[in-house]
Amino acid sequence: MKVAVQIFGLLLLFLCISACSNQNYKAYPRKSFTSYTAPDTPDYTQEDAWAASPFKRDRADRVPDPSIKNRQEEAKADVFFVHTTTYVGDKGQGNWNAPINQELLNQRTDDFGIACQASAFNGAGRIFAPRYRQAHLHAFDDRDTESAVSALELAYFDIQTAFQHYLDTHNEGRPIIIAAHGQGSQHALRLLQEFFDGQELQKKLVAAYLVGEEVTLSSFNTLKPCENATQTQCYCSWRSYIRDYFPPSHDSRPLDVVCTNPLTWELNDLFVDAEQNQGGVLWKFERIIPNMADAQVKEGILWISKPKALLGPKGNRKDFRKVDYHLFYMNIRLNAQQRVGTYFENKQETIISSVPKRRKN
Repeated sequence: MKVAVQIFGLLLLFLCISACSNQNYKAYPRKSFTSYTAPDTPDYTQEDAWAASPFKRDRADRVPDPSIKNRQEEAKADVFFVHTTTYVGDKGQGNWNAPINQELLNQRTDDFGIACQASAFNGAGRIFAPRYRQAHLHAFDDRDTESAVSALELAYFDIQTAFQHYLDTHNEGRPIIIAAHGQGSQHALRLLQEFFDGQELQKKLVAAYLVGEEVTLSSFNTLKPCENATQTQCYCSWRSYIRDYFPPSHDSRPLDVVCTNPLTWELNDLFVDAEQNQGGVLWKFERIIPNMADAQVKEGILWISKPKALLGPKGNRKDFRKVDYHLFYMNIRLNAQQRVGTYFENKQETIISSVPKRRKN
């Protein structure tokens, strides 16, 4: 019975991946960006402008197993999380940018981007995840069109505004984790460039998790990719694909794409067995699946073997980016806690070393 439940859960997960990746839109913007009226600007002083906040109960409070604790109340660090694209062309999603008050859209965001991704950080910090006027998935079909660029600019404006509100109102000098996925990682990358890279705030950066989006060494002037599991003031990034597969854009990729192995948090291309995977989660987020996937960095992407329990017609998927967090959920969770711990250890060492020695009489 347990095996059957696990198989069914995996099938549900990959059915979700298929649905999220399907670009046969029921609705999409058919005119230029300027032909549409932008949705109302979010007011980040209001609770409903946040998908997750430590000041309300939300999906970021969830844990997949009773043995795991949501530690936001006692956390000494904060997490600013930018969710992935959930405005994917379902009925009623025909604008270049999403409103933040569409109930079904928010439910999808909360069930996927917040419960299955942002919650991975609730053992390390207080989670702030803004709702924002995300760009339609169609904007990524051709990112260079004027309308697509404008839609992404509008989305980033909201993220920038939300982050500034967080800094002004809630941060109070606390260290920060920046985390995101997909479109969210594109916006989070710009946030790091503007607020952290070479700025005073870089000293407060625990680490950044820029997952599901291409990030290069040349993206930043001073920020560097994390080279191990405890380094701070650095960033991690990966995009998951089936072993021996390269996406169509691979040959035209920048040669300095950063890829982190989330089982070791190193940048080398060593194969890491699934035994080092502390556990992944399924779509329903009901339990932890140990040894969910192996991992190996290969030419700027992350290769995984097909999960052994996956059966049926969806078992030949090649693109696993939609489940970058699901596959390595527990490793991400534990690593965020580890980096926060290291941050405070280093801070204490700095304080001690800066205290002047007493002069001998």
